[in-house]
Amino acid sequence: ETVQFRCFDSPLGRVVNREILAGGIYRWPEGVPPPQTVVDVGANVGAAALFFALSFPAARIFAFEPAPACHPLLRENLAGRPQVRIEPYGLFDRDAERQLFLGRQDSVTNSLGRSAYNAGDGPLVTLRHAGEALRDLGLQAVDCLKLDTEGSEVPVLEALAPFLPRVNVLFVEYHSEADRRRIELFMAADHLLVGGRIQGPHRGELTYARRAAYRDAAARDRLEIRSPRRGGREQG
Repeated sequence: ETVQFRCFDSPLGRVVNREILAGGIYRWPEGVPPPQTVVDVGANVGAAALFFALSFPAARIFAFEPAPACHPLLRENLAGRPQVRIEPYGLFDRDAERQLFLGRQDSVTNSLGRSAYNAGDGPLVTLRHAGEALRDLGLQAVDCLKLDTEGSEVPVLEALAPFLPRVNVLFVEYHSEADRRRIELFMAADHLLVGGRIQGPHRGELTYARRAAYRDAAARDRLEIRSPRRGGREQG
């Protein structure tokens, strides 16, 4: 399907959105059934939500984005796709209003926290407790969770703790080494790290898949090579 897509006119925005739409970031793990419900936290102007809608036309998609400047493009890019529901607020670990710091080059780096990627003060934005917001939308489970909030990923995961054991696939960015370690603790009990890209200090993208979601657990585990135990007999 050929689609039109509009983003803010910046080199960074064009590169990031083009890569998302080309399937270079949110690659679905082989062996995991396609999702019926996708929650996109940090939808920006809609590239990920559109990619999921094109890839999984039977899925319901919920796109959360707090930045008012993104909403016109988000609605335009997802127009005519009734399976996508846009929620014009952000998710967090509480209901709140917080100042949004605007991206220095593009809205893809808008953040609730100051960093080298954003330039100045922005508008107050509305945030909702993530778990309560999903329950108010009638969601009891989420098959696919995409989480890119430029630094608020850990509070959102904390608020979604009851949902996490049933999330089949998590696509998550991290923006500090401490957050990466926290994310691993959240996911280690039920999920495998199956994909990732480290872009530099304190920044990367990770993909987790729920162990129980694989259609063929034996095929999944045949990929594992364990280190020989110390003190074991050598073969040869």
